Amino acid sequence: MIIRNAKINDINQIIPLMLQVSEMHYSERKDIFKEKGVEKIKLELKGALENNENILVAEENNNIVGVVIFKIKIVREHINLIDRKVIWINELVVDEKLRGKGIGTKLFNETKKYAKNNKCDAVELNCWEFNEKALRFYERCGMNTQRRIMDLKINIYE
Repeated sequence: MIIRNAKINDINQIIPLMLQVSEMHYSERKDIFKEKGVEKIKLELKGALENNENILVAEENNNIVGVVIFKIKIVREHINLIDRKVIWINELVVDEKLRGKGIGTKLFNETKKYAKNNKCDAVELNCWEFNEKALRFYERCGMNTQRRIMDLKINIYE
């Protein structure tokens, strides 16, 4: 297996991976997530490539089996926060049939290497509470919970 930069012609192989995550998010929190179709994901991926976001793919036997999408995020002159340069992971997905084989760890480690080479202070991401497998994966990678966003649903019709 190799980890490499994604190319525009990889998009059609990345879409099914992104759909797996999209469908899981939608099934767990329909009150927050929209259903995403192939065309919406294709536009997002093209936009990410055009906006110089980093997209790395894990490729095995000419098949893309995992992807990580990340960018450098700079926090400056915030009233409460120190200036920081971090890697922000937008998505890290491994084909659900191939999870547990170290593919996600390899993608995460390449992201950490990129962070170090670009003198970033940290790697950060959002992970939904319902996604317990992902939470455990990120903890195994050494990540800690930094903050928690909570919600209370309000029924405006009662």
